[in-house]
Amino acid sequence: MDLTVCDISQQAQEELVAGLRPTLGVDSGQLWMRASTEGTAFIQLIGEASAWVTPLKAAAAAFLLPFLAQLGKKTADHAWEKRERIKESLSNLAAAPLKKVASVLVGGTKSKPDAELVIGIPVPEKNWGTAITFRPADEEEVAWILALFVTKVEEIEAAMHEEVRGGHLPLGRAQLTLQEDGSFVVRWMDQVEHKRHERKIR
Repeated sequence: MDLTVCDISQQAQEELVAGLRPTLGVDSGQLWMRASTEGTAFIQLIGEASAWVTPLKAAAAAFLLPFLAQLGKKTADHAWEKRERIKESLSNLAAAPLKKVASVLVGGTKSKPDAELVIGIPVPEKNWGTAITFRPADEEEVAWILALFVTKVEEIEAAMHEEVRGGHLPLGRAQLTLQEDGSFVVRWMDQVEHKRHERKIR
């Protein structure tokens, strides 16, 4: 798992590495600073699908279990707003790895409250990849988005490899967007014809 930060304090960087290492295997050797052309502070985690699934899939499934009836419907994006239910589900012992990662990521933004979180896979490459970008409101929101991402990441990875093989190599980042029904849409521009592409991951 590669961790990249921009405009995040040294103390926050160290806490991120220490907090994420036990669950996601982040190592200090994978941490570096990158200049941002827009001046936006961010914390980015990019890893292969297996790097997300192995430590977090069971926790994500346990966390999302009370909300399965809403997933696949247009009300899914509002489920995380019910903070008490989210907090209760996140306190489930089986969801502990997810809660830990969400807590560490939120903690990493304390020095920069407007910092963005970027979560994704290294397709077509590790610096931009295919990722979702958002400003976290709190631990519950991070857990919700991260859990949905983890449950779909294998499908996302397979779909983007298929697009690359088909000649639709993204120019820059392929941007993931969470939909109302809990699915994802990937949008990007290809490198050859500069055409815009869109693919839904249900």
